[in-house]
Amino acid sequence: MEWRQSGDILISAAGLANAPVFFDRKYELIRKAGAELIKGDISQETMKEISAPVMSAEDYRRITTLNFTGGPDAEAEIIAIAMNAMK
Repeated sequence: MEWRQSGDILISAAGLANAPVFFDRKYELIRKAGAELIKGDISQETMKEISAPVMSAEDYRRITTLNFTGGPDAEAEIIAIAMNAMK
């Protein structure tokens, strides 16, 4: 089939993949990158958008810690952090 390795796409904060609101745009960009690759190469603009973090490292660390903590208070704080990150 003459496959050609074209690289890997790594998504920052992939641990939040169960929160689709953070990744819908990333998935769109991955499809766009695939369409660009068929024509030759993935544009720098698309790669830059794919590489952009979905939230700050501190927010990601806090959400990850709260996921392990569990309980209604942790869930409420996770929601608050996520809502702030979507702004």
